[in-house]
Amino acid sequence: MCAGYCGTKGDMRPSCPPVVVFSAARTLALDAPDSNKIVTYDNVYVNVGGAYNKSSGKFVAPVAGIYSFTFNGMTRSITSASYWIALIQNDLPRATLWEDNGATGSVHASSNTVILQLAVGDEVFVELRQGKFLNSNFNRHVTYSGFLIHAD
Repeated sequence: MCAGYCGTKGDMRPSCPPVVVFSAARTLALDAPDSNKIVTYDNVYVNVGGAYNKSSGKFVAPVAGIYSFTFNGMTRSITSASYWIALIQNDLPRATLWEDNGATGSVHASSNTVILQLAVGDEVFVELRQGKFLNSNFNRHVTYSGFLIHAD
């Protein structure tokens, strides 16, 4: 990992840009919470920069810049199964996903990607709406990832 160039005073070589990237998956279903619930992801594939908190489910921007986030969800394979999840930035919904498999009983899944301008300390997380279900298991159907595109 590049920590930047440590040169002599007046040396104009550019330093390395910061690297911030995470990717995580959920291995358990989340059943109909009584209130909106932050989704946590127990299997962290990568967390360079340490900005994703596995316990809270929140990404906290360590540097200001432009970030990309991708999240997805999946219904259960029973009739009238649905989920509603939202990508939240500092308590403001930025994108949502909703699936309802109706009478088919088949699994439905969807994903979304959002580009956001973040300040240092901004929080970004996925939230499941009250009373909805989010399906996942050891196959890791539900994921959440993000990375810094450009630091300010």
